[in-house]
Amino acid sequence: MPATLAFTIRCLRLGDVFAAIAEDAWPRRRFLLDVMRAMNGFRAAKVQSLRFDWPQPGVAAGSQPERAFAAFAGHQMEGEAMRRVVSGTKAATTWGLGEEELPTRAIERGIYVNPGDESPEAKQALWRLIAESKLPSL
Repeated sequence: MPATLAFTIRCLRLGDVFAAIAEDAWPRRRFLLDVMRAMNGFRAAKVQSLRFDWPQPGVAAGSQPERAFAAFAGHQMEGEAMRRVVSGTKAATTWGLGEEELPTRAIERGIYVNPGDESPEAKQALWRLIAESKLPSL
């Protein structure tokens, strides 16, 4: 099994929303933060910035990052109300959403945002997804 190359997934937490943002999506972080705010019902909340770096210290050579990231993200998403935003190729593959380039779409407990699709139609579809994903308490 080939060794996994080093990578970083930058993560943000805002209220009841956790985002995993790969390097290819990081330039759109302000837009993604707006997505998170909308998914959090525009409630006031402090933004917490986190990083998932691979490989992690003490991890055996040949280990796969998916299990470590699942544990990391699971810890951040404790609670039934938490929603997630995933954007970028490495964030999607590490979270098990698939290998191919994904369109913006609903995923379990959240939304995948394709970082390269900035068309007006894509943004309208995204805001519809956000409206459909509102938490029951909002």
